[in-house]
Amino acid sequence: MRKKGFTLAETLVYSGIALVVTLLVYDAFQGGVDLQSRADAQINIHTGVRSILLTMGKELEESNILTISVYNTAPQGIIFASPRDPNNNLQFDSEGYIYWYKYICYYVDSDSTSDTGYSFYRKELPMPYQTTTAQVSTWDINYFKVSPSPGQLICKNISSISFSLSGTVTATLTVSKNGRGGANNSLVNLTYNFTCRNQ
Repeated sequence: MRKKGFTLAETLVYSGIALVVTLLVYDAFQGGVDLQSRADAQINIHTGVRSILLTMGKELEESNILTISVYNTAPQGIIFASPRDPNNNLQFDSEGYIYWYKYICYYVDSDSTSDTGYSFYRKELPMPYQTTTAQVSTWDINYFKVSPSPGQLICKNISSISFSLSGTVTATLTVSKNGRGGANNSLVNLTYNFTCRNQ
């Protein structure tokens, strides 16, 4: 009488089928995890870039269009006057005119730790003298870059930035973040328009 059970060949066939099914399920699961990871990275980059542009926009809105200098070739960036004093307050003269205290510079500079090789920085320098007359800076971005005043790293992985002036300031910032194996998983391109209030 023959015992009921599986032969070695049947066991190997069933094991092979189970292995193939398991690999297919794992591959589908891993694809979903990778897709979720890329979506999360895209959302995080988008939120960060939006925050950067809104912060820069608040400072630009307090500026005067006559004080803005735009640099769309290397080194890329923007310089503008700010009415904020060292205590971050606005000051006015006896006739109600605003005092201009400093110049703010946002610029792109090389960064070996960035996926794209470039990062976005912010630096400010006091004006040679405070004035109620809005005037453009005689300093260019290179002057800000080499000044000993401490700068602030705003964002890594900058692909490009551009500014335009036409009654308002338009800023377009592109940031990319590489994923596993150097693949370019996330690319965010945002454009904002700002209107200077202190004319």
